[in-house]
Amino acid sequence: MDIKNMEIFENALLNRVVVTALIIICAIIVWIVVKKVVSIYNDKRQGDDADKTATSLKLVISDVIKVFVVSIIVLTILQVNGVNVTSLIAGFGVVSAVVGLALQDFFKDIIMGIHILLDDFYKVGDVIQYGEDYGIIVSFNLRTTKLESIRNGNITTLCNRNIVEAIKCSAELHFTLPMPYELSVGEIGKLMKKFTVAAESSEVIEECIYQGISELSNSNVACKVKLITVGPEAMYQARRDANMAYYKIMQEAGIDVPFDQIDVHVH
Repeated sequence: MDIKNMEIFENALLNRVVVTALIIICAIIVWIVVKKVVSIYNDKRQGDDADKTATSLKLVISDVIKVFVVSIIVLTILQVNGVNVTSLIAGFGVVSAVVGLALQDFFKDIIMGIHILLDDFYKVGDVIQYGEDYGIIVSFNLRTTKLESIRNGNITTLCNRNIVEAIKCSAELHFTLPMPYELSVGEIGKLMKKFTVAAESSEVIEECIYQGISELSNSNVACKVKLITVGPEAMYQARRDANMAYYKIMQEAGIDVPFDQIDVHVH
């Protein structure tokens, strides 16, 4: 290679290196600016629900932007350095079809993650029921959701494709309290009034509402109660406090708590 060709080669190589460096620097600047904009947007949101939504949105947007920026950088650098990106993408299409079959669960997670975000199904900080357990959403991205059990603090990581089996919990808790048949409707009403006052003394119960008799079962009169708690994460403590209040009221009134019994008649 003569001196002239060498100079041309060196100049072309230098140009490619400079352009590549500029692309990387520009991408870094864009990434920093986008992160700053998302953070400012997150800080301007007010209220608990808004903060939860902004946090979830920030996490997802960060994931999407990372993938997008890295993809553009790689393709642009390859194009600058003389690689035929069009042919590469065409060849990649065949490979991606094969890989797609192997990664179909991964893509299901991504699609469900987008649905969760667009439908605002839940946010970081919300409580959902998954199976027999209840958990607080501690993190969320397009692939997975992490739950912290409010019963024992265990952390569970769920694939987003399984979230169709989850139930978003509210701050209301509904259950029944048994009363003996020996009591009149008026006596039951007085006891339930005392119970609502006692239950509302709990730190996690904002309001207790007696909704009336829901069922006449084999061994007791079932009285329906609605508790409005400080949040769904307090459901276990609220139920414990309500049961304690009920048991004390029954003891103070000298009334046995009804339980299932079987009468056997022998001839």
